[in-house]
Amino acid sequence: MLEVIRLEKRGWVSRHPDPADGRATLATLTDDGMAKVAIAAPRHVAAVRRLVIDPLTKAQLRRLGAVSQRLLAALSAPCPTEWAPPGAAVPAEHG
Repeated sequence: MLEVIRLEKRGWVSRHPDPADGRATLATLTDDGMAKVAIAAPRHVAAVRRLVIDPLTKAQLRRLGAVSQRLLAALSAPCPTEWAPPGAAVPAEHG
């Protein structure tokens, strides 16, 4: 939360209540915030490539790809009913 407040003070994000869940606050990048992302992205991508991708063998990269696909699938799955915030998708077996 403190990071979002710092970003807001710099004018890089704006915060507003989540209309679907009054307990939550949404943060949105401002035009200045998007400009900062555009400036930082190339250096970030280069650093990730240098530190994460380049040291791996082709076999390790394939395994990383398979693990990443598995994690992405899990992240896109609906929340279990007992964890779901109001209005969230509920898995068919729990619905």
